[in-house]
Amino acid sequence: MVTSKSLFKSVERVFRWSSENELEMHVQLSRLCVLYEDLKIEFAGAEAETLGSLDRTDATTRRFYFVRRILATLTEIEQAIAKLNGNKDFQTAKNGFKPENLRARCEIN
Repeated sequence: MVTSKSLFKSVERVFRWSSENELEMHVQLSRLCVLYEDLKIEFAGAEAETLGSLDRTDATTRRFYFVRRILATLTEIEQAIAKLNGNKDFQTAKNGFKPENLRARCEIN
């Protein structure tokens, strides 16, 4: 089963921002973190043979449900990346990334 770790802090303690642009960058980065967790759950649901008492229909119908959710989540990820690409503070931060941290040429450009 997919596992994750949740941390709870006030937004003000996690992110410091000096402009609306920087705040928007943090919002989109946070959104991407949540969407990544959504994807892990959706993939697990699509791959699982059974979900026990959560399975109200047959496995094929459930798998199609999770595949539709995966596509919706990927669309949301694309939207968040597009917003980041248009954000001046993100572009400045991205210019400081080490090439090795842009693993496999992860296209955020």
